[in-house]
This record gives sequence, C-alpha cells and structure tokens, in this order.
Amino acid sequence: MEPPTSSFGLLEKCRSGDQEAFAALFEKYRRRLAVLIHYKLGEEQRRLVEVDDLLQETFFAASRDLERFEYSSPGSFLRWLSRIADHAIVDA
Repeated sequence: MEPPTSSFGLLEKCRSGDQEAFAALFEKYRRRLAVLIHYKLGEEQRRLVEVDDLLQETFFAASRDLERFEYSSPGSFLRWLSRIADHAIVDA
C-alpha cells in the first residue's frame, strides 16, 4: 500500500468523531466533486437539478457510510465520492 495522504489523516480523524476534520475534508474535495457532478449531469439535467444540491447529498451519504470506506491509494477517496455522486445523479 502506498503511503497515506493528508486525506487519509483527515479520514482517520473523521472516524474518531472530529467534526472539524470532516469539514476540512468536505472543503478539500468540494470544488473537484462539483466539477465532476456538473459534467456528469446532462445539459437538460443541469436545468432541473442544482449541482450544490447533489454535492450536499453526496457528502451526506458519504458521512453516513464513512466507516465502510477503505483507503487503498491516493485518489481512492475521490473515486469513492464520485461513485456516490453517480448514485445521487441517477436518483435525481
């Protein structure tokens, strides 16, 4: 396994109940995830659904399932968030 990233450290703090760490993690990935969601939405969907709403839904789902996430390498957390966002888009 590759060495842990700063995200790994934040995830460990989140798992121990540190709300500030979760806020920092959210802020670290917010912009990149918003861009991913924007481009995954079709043009028509972007007229009907707000990216910020899907972003909030994604992070809410991630906070509920954080214990199930397993760090495997740098970038694995963003990939996991992206899959959650995919489900939020389909549900929308």
